[in-house]
Amino acid sequence: MGRTAEETDEELADVMYEVDGALRFSDLFFVSLGYTTQTTAYDTADLTTTYSIVPVGLGVLRTTDSGYVLAQLRVGGGNITNDQDDSSEDVGYVGLRGVLQQGAVDGVQFMLALGWDRYDIKDLDFQDDFLRLDLGLGFGL
Repeated sequence: MGRTAEETDEELADVMYEVDGALRFSDLFFVSLGYTTQTTAYDTADLTTTYSIVPVGLGVLRTTDSGYVLAQLRVGGGNITNDQDDSSEDVGYVGLRGVLQQGAVDGVQFMLALGWDRYDIKDLDFQDDFLRLDLGLGFGL
């Protein structure tokens, strides 16, 4: 997804890949473990940075026959790499998720998600915040 950096007006492109597994331990609560990688490519510089994070989450999940509502807090750590000079720095992570999915099993399904991620590059005393909105539309068979 393309965006413009606020500080420099530079054009950026971001790609995120996220995999999570969860264990539900009551009708309402769950714990999750995942892997997240987010890559940012800079238009004017020959530079790509990649955050690689292992987050652990704790959340609330309410399910019904027609969908679910999820709220989750995630914390973790990992590193950020820079392909220009092959450097790597330790990163702390905190994130919030809210997801709503509604629909019929054999019909149209709609998903709306809001997320906030903060990557804290410890050695550089720098924090990188991302706010995202995900929309989904699916069809059951």
